[in-house]
Amino acid sequence: MVSGGAFPGAPARTDRHGDLPREYQDIYAGIEFRDGTPDAEKIKNFLKETFPQAYKKIRFPESVSIGIKPVSREGTERLVRAAMVRGSS
Repeated sequence: MVSGGAFPGAPARTDRHGDLPREYQDIYAGIEFRDGTPDAEKIKNFLKETFPQAYKKIRFPESVSIGIKPVSREGTERLVRAAMVRGSS
């Protein structure tokens, strides 16, 4: 995996999703906000104010990086169809 994730030396799946087959790209795309950056603080504040119950579930919120994993219905359907085709062959 390509380095460049939220932590030095950690893999960044978002950096290599272009190498994956088309049916997997939507599932493995993501957005990362590294701890200590202004964007991460904005996301954490948004979660804290808008979704306080969910925010309480975050362990070590002062030092956590945030990743958002958007998953579309179309991408999920494409992935399931591809898995079914591969499974039946």
